Amino acid sequence: MNVNIFTPEADYNTALIQLINVLGQQFAPEQIYCFAKLTQQEELQSVFSAHVLQEQCIYYLLMITENAVVTSKKVQQFIDELGAELKVVIVVHEQEMLLKKYNQPNGFFMRVLSQGELCYGAPGFKYVQQPKLLNTKKQLGRAIVYWHKRMEMANGFLIAAAQAMDNCQQEICLFLLHHVIEQTCLGLIYVFMDYKAESYNLKHLLYLCACFAKSTLQHFFGCTENEQLLKIIIENYCQTGFQADQDIEIKSVFKFVDLTEGFLDLAKSLCEAHFKVLQITVDE
Repeated sequence: MNVNIFTPEADYNTALIQLINVLGQQFAPEQIYCFAKLTQQEELQSVFSAHVLQEQCIYYLLMITENAVVTSKKVQQFIDELGAELKVVIVVHEQEMLLKKYNQPNGFFMRVLSQGELCYGAPGFKYVQQPKLLNTKKQLGRAIVYWHKRMEMANGFLIAAAQAMDNCQQEICLFLLHHVIEQTCLGLIYVFMDYKAESYNLKHLLYLCACFAKSTLQHFFGCTENEQLLKIIIENYCQTGFQADQDIEIKSVFKFVDLTEGFLDLAKSLCEAHFKVLQITVDE
């Protein structure tokens, strides 16, 4: 099948173009858009090599499919298993559902389809008509209500986690902390992107948060210890029969709670600032 590959930006990574080709062959989507690009630098200082700045790009894609058989989880797992040299975060939606949301209108799909970079189009695909303008006042109201709902749930899980910690129930505590982080991510993504994300993978949610606030990702991946703490939280949640090992005893469960509370505080400050910006727009 002949497909159209679009490369609107001169600095598009060759590996990304190759990956988009593979995705087109594997899943036969209608369209693929790139809606964000995050660049990270890592500094290497070693007695065994010259001083080096290593740069990594994270690309954010929206894949539009003909039906609902292809899911975000399925495509993201496929990308991760390829072991590509670049990081790609993808969300997938079927065209019929997308058009329904797009005409409501929805801030996420409106911005991606009107401002994102079209990278792939199936033969004969049609551009979606330009959407109606967003009602900022309604958007702000929905965001505040959704954020408060998620915070109510996150705070409930945090209280339960503290109780589990007091009762020396480490595994239960970590399980509940996972829910705290998850609910916080879902709230952040809706507030900043007007998008209700799927909660199948905590790392996926954290990377989505980074496309509007890099500090959310840096909170967990900014140092080796925090990254290891997050890894244990995720493993505890995903593995049936997970047993608290020496890692938890050495690090102390208090560090897990502190890390999670710090993320919650960061998220609250980000949302408060964003709500103020939206309110200024509403008042104008």
